[in-house]
Amino acid sequence: MTKEQEFFSDLSTVETHIEETLSSRIPIGFPETPPSASMGHISTVDPDCKTVDKDSKKTAMRLDLACGNNKREGFVGVDISLDTQADYLCNLDEYPWRLRKVTRNEDGSVKEVEFEAGKVIEDNSVYEIHCSHFIEHVADIKAFMEEIHRILIPGGRVTFYAPYYSSIRAMQDFTHKRFISEATFLYFNKGWMDANKLHHYGVKCNFAILSTKFLFEAEWNTRADDAKEWARKHTPNSVSDIEVVLQAIKETSEKHESKDETETLGPTDIWRMGAAIIPDGIKAGDTVAPEKEQANDAH
Repeated sequence: MTKEQEFFSDLSTVETHIEETLSSRIPIGFPETPPSASMGHISTVDPDCKTVDKDSKKTAMRLDLACGNNKREGFVGVDISLDTQADYLCNLDEYPWRLRKVTRNEDGSVKEVEFEAGKVIEDNSVYEIHCSHFIEHVADIKAFMEEIHRILIPGGRVTFYAPYYSSIRAMQDFTHKRFISEATFLYFNKGWMDANKLHHYGVKCNFAILSTKFLFEAEWNTRADDAKEWARKHTPNSVSDIEVVLQAIKETSEKHESKDETETLGPTDIWRMGAAIIPDGIKAGDTVAPEKEQANDAH
């Protein structure tokens, strides 16, 4: 056997060992073999996940966090900058989140901004959150995820888009704080954390991972599913972005201690801008229709 053959033989052994090690840490309910790469979905329904509580408030906010200038239709835009489509200003790295109302003219220009401290978003007052290309910028991802969990109603959903960890787009921006992969969100699933004995991390939120989708670079779209799956694991820059849909797991009667006793902002305060009637029949296993996301930034 030549030295080159020995090298690749050793490399294959190492890759096999890594895959066996990772598979031994797959959480309960996480599929060992993902569906076809062209579908791009991995569904993980936590056994503790509840359906949306129909006795909750019948109107709830839908927030587009760090909306930039690509605010999602039907959502209330939240951003730190006035040079965006934001309906409310908020520093998403400061907790609890305080919203300052932005009043705009018909042409979209800023007419007036609330310069008070802002109102804290109520617990259990948001039905759906959209967050595109921001989670990789967050200073404290644990606090960020716990704040999302706090404001979501039981069964409420959050959809994240981010550059995939193996893409140069995840590395090129110096304002990115971390890489995002499908495994990132396991640390906010109680079942997986319990199975891996990570209670000392002190995570105070629990999300079911409803689906994961990988958005491949154009040259891979016509390739076979097994080739895509191999490329996702072994070829940098084959996947550009990842889409992950989570659902908040919490007891309906759960009471959150207020982090601040100042005035809070509830769904009735901004129902004119993106309030949503909670659909009947939403449950943990529902498929979220995928769609190509337009990034809020160039990353």
